[in-house]
Amino acid sequence: MNSVRKAAQKPALAHEHATYNALIVPARLTQPVRIETVDTGTAALQKLVAGNIESMTGADWHVYLNDGANRMPPNVRAEVLIREAGVYLEDAFNGTAVFLGHGSAVRN
Repeated sequence: MNSVRKAAQKPALAHEHATYNALIVPARLTQPVRIETVDTGTAALQKLVAGNIESMTGADWHVYLNDGANRMPPNVRAEVLIREAGVYLEDAFNGTAVFLGHGSAVRN
């Protein structure tokens, strides 16, 4: 499976500022993995990942990460999820990861 990892100025979703259910995977093992409804606007994603965002896209998912995360703790849980999806990783993943599927926006 090919994947794309790139710096992102905007999320790769059709509707900026839509809300989606996301799997939030913190790098620190003492912090729980959780599902949250998140705003997919750039500012909201930057807040979640604590900096500028980069993205990786698989067949049916996106993951957003901090583009300067090499200063952050490694995220072994996010790496396992991505490898289980069949993606070969050359780089380590660091910092919080925000996973989104290709689904519909959450309706309020």
